[in-house]
This record gives sequence, structure tokens and C-alpha cells, in this order.
Amino acid sequence: MSKHYDQAYFDRWYRDPKHRVKSPLVLERKVAMAVAMAEYYLGHPMRSVIDIGCGEAPWRGFLKLLRPRVDYLGLDSSPYVVEHYGVARDIRLCRFGDLEVLRFDRGFDLLICSDVMHYVPGAELQRGLSGFADLCPDGFGFLEVMCRGDDFVGDRQGFIARPQPPTASHSRKLDSPPVVRTAISAAGCARMPARLNSAPTIERHQYLRRASKKGTRCESLLRSLPSAPDPGPTA
Repeated sequence: MSKHYDQAYFDRWYRDPKHRVKSPLVLERKVAMAVAMAEYYLGHPMRSVIDIGCGEAPWRGFLKLLRPRVDYLGLDSSPYVVEHYGVARDIRLCRFGDLEVLRFDRGFDLLICSDVMHYVPGAELQRGLSGFADLCPDGFGFLEVMCRGDDFVGDRQGFIARPQPPTASHSRKLDSPPVVRTAISAAGCARMPARLNSAPTIERHQYLRRASKKGTRCESLLRSLPSAPDPGPTA
């Protein structure tokens, strides 16, 4: 069964209260987190953003609230999205694999790829990831990926359950290679220390409590790209 990112799809997963995957308030907090972390390492206010697999560009409005002058560019493979919102919301038609060769006349401070990569087939995923470093040569990437074992609510049609990164409870000999992390590293990206840990009592939060039942380790990490300096240890 082919998958169509048409109006019916976005109505179901983003507007219907019975099915939508997150509320605007949750997304607003996520956007604020990504901006704050990026600017911490950049050392200056964020000036430009590229949003890969942006859909109807829900990130754009919150980004503009925080940084009204930010230069936003959204990319999506949905003809429906580009036809209806392309001009008004700065969205261009682009498949993930096109990023292997697609370049623009400037780099970006923040590259967003949220809730996209776990629907992209392996060969196309690696092609697209190979272009990330060139798109954001002096900036940072917010890359959110669901993996095998992650207990999430949302669209499971076309979900590719790739292996989790190994942990102390998963032998490297028994666990498959962490495909996504390996591909991200091969693209020239380096993991940054977020320095954020949860207190035990925070698991009472409904999302973390549900996730902890299956040992969820969702990849929602800020990563640097090659020329970004490591700020070193904090005091």
C-alpha cells in the first residue's frame, strides 16, 4: 500500500484531536529546546534554519516567534504541502535522497530533521545524510529518530524499526550495528554532549513513564557538524 502525504494525512496526524501525535504546546517546548541548545554552542543568536521533511512547517511558526528575523527554509517530498504552503511558508519540494547533491547559496545555523528518518529506506537515507555536513557546515543538527523498541504514538505505516544504539544491557556482538548513528557519523557529524539528565522522580511524567516500560532510548539528540568547536567542560 503506497503512502500519500496529502491533506487527509495531515488532517489525521496533526489536526484530529483523536489521532494527532503531539499538541502545539509540546512542539513549542521542543522548538525552544532545539534553539537554546544550538545557540549555546553557536555563541550567537540563530540566523538561519533548514527543516528537512518539514511537512506543513509547524516548526516555522514557533521559530519565528523566538527569532522573528530567522531565515527559514523547509524541504518536503509532498506535492500537496508545496502547492498549498510552499510560497507562504518557504517550503520547497525535495526528496530525502536529493540532499546528496542539492545545495543552496548559504549554509544554515540549525538543521532540523524531526520524525522523518525512520520512514526513509536505507539506501536513500545514506544518500541524503551524506549532504548534511555541507548544508550546515558551521552549525548544528537536531535529529530525532525512532528506533526498534521505542514505544511511540503515531503513524506506523512505513516505519522502519532500525536497531537501537548498544547499551550496557545489549552486547555489541549480539546487537546489530546502530545503522542511523553510523550513517550520521559517516556523513561528517559529531555527537555533542547535551549534559542533561533526568531525576528519578521525573519518570512520573506520562511520556517518560510510557517510554520506560520498554527501555526507550529515542534519538532526540543535538549533534554538531565538522567545523563547530567543542566548548570544553563546563564549570
